[in-house]
Amino acid sequence: MVAPRANHLAGHRHLNLLGSCSVTMFLVLSGHAAIAESQITSFDVTGAQGTYALAINAVGSIAGYYLDSGSHKHGFVRGPDGTIQKFDVKKAVETEADCIDTQGTIAGMYIDGAGAAHGFVRHPDGTIESFTPANGRATHALGINDAGTVAGWYLDQSANGAGYIRSADGTITSFSAPKGSGTIAVSINTKGAVTGSWITSEGYPSGFVRTTGGKLKTFGFPGALFTTPESINDKVVVAGYYYTPDFVEHGFTYSSVKKNATIDVPDATATEVRSINSRGALAGNFTAQSVSHAFFHTAGGKLIPFDPAGSTGSVATSINDAGVIAGYYAIDASTHGFVRTP
Repeated sequence: MVAPRANHLAGHRHLNLLGSCSVTMFLVLSGHAAIAESQITSFDVTGAQGTYALAINAVGSIAGYYLDSGSHKHGFVRGPDGTIQKFDVKKAVETEADCIDTQGTIAGMYIDGAGAAHGFVRHPDGTIESFTPANGRATHALGINDAGTVAGWYLDQSANGAGYIRSADGTITSFSAPKGSGTIAVSINTKGAVTGSWITSEGYPSGFVRTTGGKLKTFGFPGALFTTPESINDKVVVAGYYYTPDFVEHGFTYSSVKKNATIDVPDATATEVRSINSRGALAGNFTAQSVSHAFFHTAGGKLIPFDPAGSTGSVATSINDAGVIAGYYAIDASTHGFVRTP
């Protein structure tokens, strides 16, 4: 696992799995073997030097990016039938697809020829809209819901990070956490509630939930040095990871009306929750013997580690309501996408 985020405004972390050592693991959790009955399908974008699956929607379409021979990013969408379409924003030197809604609308970021980052929305017919908030720059789009509302962050004229939501008609509403800096929005649920993080006056990331009505409530996981939300579901349960003062990393779920929970894989040195679905099932990754492995945490609390065959490092990035998980993994010097069906 990488060290605590040096640059809070980096957005989602895409772990570098290359160069990891292969380690054979046999974990038994809750009386069940770690390798459960499931199907894992590996896939690659044709001609890619690396394929990174970042988000999966309700019907099983997957969005992400791939690397060309020059290590430049390009977007892709993989349909439920396995068909892959490549795409780029016009005149972009890099394109990254970060999220996808049920209809197949994709949001993400791209870098233009001058090195500036902008947000984009790609519609199911392939048309692409570019956007940047007024007086903003370095725009990132990290979450989208089925209404086509996008959540993300940008830098204002003072180089301070601010969160935003962008409605389907293009209206952008900016917001920031009170008495802090570096606000980023990373996930939005069906009703428009948003979660993300901000920098406290002590210099550590902490969490927030912004309601559909625009009220922003900050939170830190109890006992945490800092808190980093990654995902929010329709019951306004937030999932992510936190560090204790001794810099041990733990996964968590947080709710203002339900009991909070720490998620730790037994014998792991670090656990990260990356995604939560509407039923409360989780997907993420953990570190054991310096190698990253993926896991599935059922709504009932059963924790199932898994890796694609031959993997030397795995990350589960997204889970839909059917419990289908997308992510990526490494085999020696190459990175591949995967989809795991229950």
